Amino acid sequence: NENSDDSFAFEASSHGLEQERFAKLKLDTAIFTNLTRDHLDYHANMADYFAAKLKLFTIHLKKEGFAIINADDDYGAQIISICKAKQLKFFTYGKNANDLKLTSQNNELFTLKYQNQLYEFNTSLIGEFQIYNIMAVVKNNIKQAIKSMMIDIAKTELDQDSAIDSVADKWAEIIRDAILSADVQGV
Repeated sequence: NENSDDSFAFEASSHGLEQERFAKLKLDTAIFTNLTRDHLDYHANMADYFAAKLKLFTIHLKKEGFAIINADDDYGAQIISICKAKQLKFFTYGKNANDLKLTSQNNELFTLKYQNQLYEFNTSLIGEFQIYNIMAVVKNNIKQAIKSMMIDIAKTELDQDSAIDSVADKWAEIIRDAILSADVQGV
C-alpha cells in the first residue's frame, strides 16, 4: 500500500534474487553489508554471487530510494560507483565511510562518528561483522527518522525563523534518538 506508513525489513538472499522471488518488489531502502564466500555452493563464482546481490540496487531499489552501503567491503565500493552512475541516493558506513564512520573498536566497545558527533556503543554481540550490522541499522534508523521529520515539518505552519529553530532542534533530537534506538544487544 503506497499510502501506508507501514514498513518491514527482510534479508534478500542472493538465491531469492537470482530466482526472481522478489520480481515485483520495489524497495525504499536497500542495505549492502558484505559479500563473502558463503554462498559459492549455489553461485558458480564471486562474480555471479555479486551480480545476484547487485539486483537489489539495479532492479529493486526505487529511483527515489536510498542505498546504505558498507564502504569497507570491496564490493561495496563497486555498488557506490553504480549508485553514483545511476544517480541514486546512498549513505556509507564503516571505517572508510563518509557518512557513519567507525572511529574506534575494542572488542564489543566501539565509537561511531556522525556529523562530527561521537557516539559510544557497547554490545554483547561478538564479532566485527556484528558491529557492521549495527551500523547498518543505525544508518537506517537515521534515514527513517529524517523522513518522519520532513513529514512533520511539512505539516507545520511556522514563520521562517521559527521553522529554522524547529528544524535544528528536531534534527538534534532525531539523530540522538535514531542512533540510540539501535538495539545493540540484539541486532
